[in-house]
Amino acid sequence: MAEKRLAAGSRAEFFMRDLDVVANGRRVGRSTHGSWTTHVWSERAPMATYLATVDVGRWQVRSGATPGGIPEYVAVDPALTKPDLVSHFWRTTAAVTDRWASSFGPYPFDSTGAIVVGASHDGVQIPFSAETQTRPVYSAADSDTIVAHDLAHQWFGDSVGFARWNEVWLSEDIAMFAT
Repeated sequence: MAEKRLAAGSRAEFFMRDLDVVANGRRVGRSTHGSWTTHVWSERAPMATYLATVDVGRWQVRSGATPGGIPEYVAVDPALTKPDLVSHFWRTTAAVTDRWASSFGPYPFDSTGAIVVGASHDGVQIPFSAETQTRPVYSAADSDTIVAHDLAHQWFGDSVGFARWNEVWLSEDIAMFAT
């Protein structure tokens, strides 16, 4: 079974009422018509289907660029009570992305960033991450090491395709080596 890929130049439109959308790539449009908002995201690079993400909710957002000039978009669930998560993930993502760019070569995509969501059981945060293309998804409990690991996937970890899920270690080993 061959790995499935979304074509280069994938573009997606989402129609929502009262909610925002964060996805892979760059936001290229947003317009409101009556009570509906159209959110348009585009990823120019090819992408394995398991790396696609669409996160719908209410977000605290910061967008701009890293000190190295790479466009950055960080979205944090406002229900999270940990103070200043937007700034923390913004700084960490920017620093790590620029560091990996100086170590591994130019950042391979149009945008970097993070999506931070709450995951808890009986009031205890559950750490997890998902290395989606351009914008990994993290729990609020994640560490800077996890951010560095998931961003390393953007250069090497996801350039190794696999035919079966028991070969996913090929992707993980390269990102683990980087961190």
